[in-house]
Amino acid sequence: MKRLILITMLCLCPLLVAAQRLLRGKIVEKETSTPICGACIAVKGTKQQVLSDRTGGYELTITAAGAYTIEVSAVGYKRLREVVTVGGDATRDYYLDPSSTSLREVVVRSSVQSAEINQIRQSPMAVTVVDGVKLRGRASSIEEILTQTSGIKVRRSGGLGSASRISVHGLEGKRVAVYIDGFPLNSPDGSFDINDIPIDVIKYIEVYKGIVPAEYGGDGLGGAINIVTREDECDLVGFTQELASFGTVKTLVSGQKLFSRPGVLFNVAFFKNKSKMII
Repeated sequence: MKRLILITMLCLCPLLVAAQRLLRGKIVEKETSTPICGACIAVKGTKQQVLSDRTGGYELTITAAGAYTIEVSAVGYKRLREVVTVGGDATRDYYLDPSSTSLREVVVRSSVQSAEINQIRQSPMAVTVVDGVKLRGRASSIEEILTQTSGIKVRRSGGLGSASRISVHGLEGKRVAVYIDGFPLNSPDGSFDINDIPIDVIKYIEVYKGIVPAEYGGDGLGGAINIVTREDECDLVGFTQELASFGTVKTLVSGQKLFSRPGVLFNVAFFKNKSKMII
């Protein structure tokens, strides 16, 4: 019985193979006749598909005779569909037209920062750099800027215009060194009015937490703040006014004059603090 089944299967195999049809050919570019590698040749409505080789050649097996819709697609080319009647082995070449696809508009935005700021941010020390250009028109004082920086707190000894003490991770006073262009600014008790510095003259602010760079002397055990001013080659005039409770008004006027003689620059800032006592 087993021998009979085996003989029957051997007799049917040639018939099954003979029933299959082979569609072969090449996929080339229509204008240049360049072979297209990786083009997909598929029979629509079935799972039969093959990819063309590096010479553009393909061989697609068709299970039975009949009319089939052949789809040919490749990246960068228009999709091609054609109805083919298959009765036996056949050869069919396909010529594809290049496609010009219109993509949506892409808007590329970048945050342009000076190489100097990027170099500081890439240093191994724990440093935060606040770009002064982004602060103009958004903040009224340096105190407001530093308060928004993580790990930094500013405490006033009184109302508007009073001396301020900067705290870095809980350390303040002499443990936090403050510099302007690398020159120390702290008073003996570690307090001063940092808001006397106009925002318009600030290029950027470096906030060091913990380790202080060697060029600053290492006086700050808790950290250091270095305010770097702008080096504009033009005349500037700035005006800032702050209002607080009890009718307190703080007015800050700053100006810069650049003379024709090289290296001569005059910069002045004036502030007035006025308040009323309400009884």
